[in-house]
Amino acid sequence: MLDQNEPRHVMMAITFGVFLLSPIFLIAAPIFIAISMHGVSDSWVVLPPAKAYLFYGIGLLFLFIACFILFLLRLNKTSKWISVVSVLLCILFMAEGTQHYVGVSTDDVSFKRGMFASEQRYPWSEVEVVTYREFPKEGGFPKFDFHFIDGDVISLPETEHVRLLHNAIREKLTNNDIEFQRR
Repeated sequence: MLDQNEPRHVMMAITFGVFLLSPIFLIAAPIFIAISMHGVSDSWVVLPPAKAYLFYGIGLLFLFIACFILFLLRLNKTSKWISVVSVLLCILFMAEGTQHYVGVSTDDVSFKRGMFASEQRYPWSEVEVVTYREFPKEGGFPKFDFHFIDGDVISLPETEHVRLLHNAIREKLTNNDIEFQRR
């Protein structure tokens, strides 16, 4: 005969696994998902912004809560409903996180600011000014701020991936007669 606590122990193990694997998932998944969902054949770089990591983190928190509640409340009816709601919130936040990205390719600069926002693609000819902020006020990586003809602005953090492309981006700006400013 099975022990009555066995399902509870399984949920404890799953909760512990989610807790241990969350940091690894949070580091690798956003970049991999952004590249596979939004990358095109001529993409130089596709990066999720910091906001995407926040959405992934909140989604993982709800996944942890869903498993932990099942363990804590011994798989009763209330815990199952709370877990279902938590899993749905997890899916919602993860889906929102996948829809944030900034990409630079041979032909254009593209970005999307969320699940309900439309994808924006600007050819290099529609880039008015690019500002390079080596020490941004908000801290973090240096940033390229792309200012477009219609007034829209998007920031591309200079991570290790982008740092390798710094000269290529500068050359693209020079070839297209786009003003470059350093701050």
